[in-house]
Amino acid sequence: MTEPTRHSGQDLSHEQAVQKLESACRANDVERVRELFQTTPLAAADATDRLDSLDDESPRLPYISLMRCLLENGADTNDLYFDCVERDRVLDVMKMFAEHGYDVKAKGHSILQ
Repeated sequence: MTEPTRHSGQDLSHEQAVQKLESACRANDVERVRELFQTTPLAAADATDRLDSLDDESPRLPYISLMRCLLENGADTNDLYFDCVERDRVLDVMKMFAEHGYDVKAKGHSILQ
């Protein structure tokens, strides 16, 4: 009896990879997100899109680890708007963003609105 074939991420189209990324992010599955960035045609822009959408999709989810994972995969911190980061996490988030290129001295950042 043969075992079922496990498809590598390379078999996925970009659209399919993005759908899987969205599902993994909604589930706060950091390991799956890492795996998808390593094995599929996802790009830094996809990380930015997913990081930006976390604000809308899961405002109460403790997603700091997921945010860090997306930043490690190229998410652009200077193109984000977060209005629902819990007060006790704002400093942690800002620190993490600064570590990943967030220009804290620039005027007009959408994250500070």
